[in-house]
Amino acid sequence: MLLKDEETNETIIIPDNSFPEELYSTWLSYGDEYSPATDLKVEKKLPAGVYKMISTSDGYRAVKTKIDSDELYVFSESYTKKIVDEIQDFWDRADIYTKNHITHKRGLLIEGSPGSGKSATITLLIDQLLKRDGLVFLVNSAEDFHILMNTIKPIIRKIEPDRPIITIIEDVDQLIDSMDTESFLLDFMDGKTSIDHHLIICTSNDTSNLSPALLRPSRIDMRFELPNPNKKIRKEYFEKKGIKDAELFAEKTHKMSFAELKEVFIGTQILGKDLDSVITQITNPLKAKSYLSPTKTKIGL
Repeated sequence: MLLKDEETNETIIIPDNSFPEELYSTWLSYGDEYSPATDLKVEKKLPAGVYKMISTSDGYRAVKTKIDSDELYVFSESYTKKIVDEIQDFWDRADIYTKNHITHKRGLLIEGSPGSGKSATITLLIDQLLKRDGLVFLVNSAEDFHILMNTIKPIIRKIEPDRPIITIIEDVDQLIDSMDTESFLLDFMDGKTSIDHHLIICTSNDTSNLSPALLRPSRIDMRFELPNPNKKIRKEYFEKKGIKDAELFAEKTHKMSFAELKEVFIGTQILGKDLDSVITQITNPLKAKSYLSPTKTKIGL
């Protein structure tokens, strides 16, 4: 398959499978990287974890990847809890899907402004799946997507037919723009390249340009918009951070995102600034003259 690199405008050649697909049955281990293999004495299954599929000169490779987040909280009234519970129920009902001859798959769209908690929500869903010995694949570009599309059914599913899998497609609107067509994505979600026991999670900061063809049920089955946290959730956040006057902090951080709440915590508890100056720095940085420590100018250097 040929693919255009956006930055260099060069043509990228994605190699065909190194072996006929019917011969793939195991994984060949290179530390944290795994290549599909024939019946060699190697890994029968990938270790549960987060992976990115890449192309190499001799085929494809699954590279283990780490996702770190220090904001893994589930709040009493948050959409995050609803999403986590909904997906837990989806995994629990795999047998019911099978009994009714329905492909066990779902499409989830999480939308919201930067800092609204999309990444933390996804990390909770990843942790949930890893406890089920599942696999997660990341898609951050058109090249990532085409490589995964070429491998998830003929290779990954060939080796591990029943493993629960999450595919995470970040900024799906930008991905579609970079591919010039969404037909590949539609086929991946609900077509000949779709697979069983599969959850596709798409994220977007702006869904206004997404087509009805993508957003219809059976492709996007669940759609959640993450708003900025309300006062109760803000108070819970600061309580989890160990702040004694959480009520005051919640009152003064009206309409702030989780990313901004984190900065309030860092500014007041780590950097030792007073609450009002930190909030001013976030909401109106041009007026925050007292936020930065004064410095002396050295003359003659």
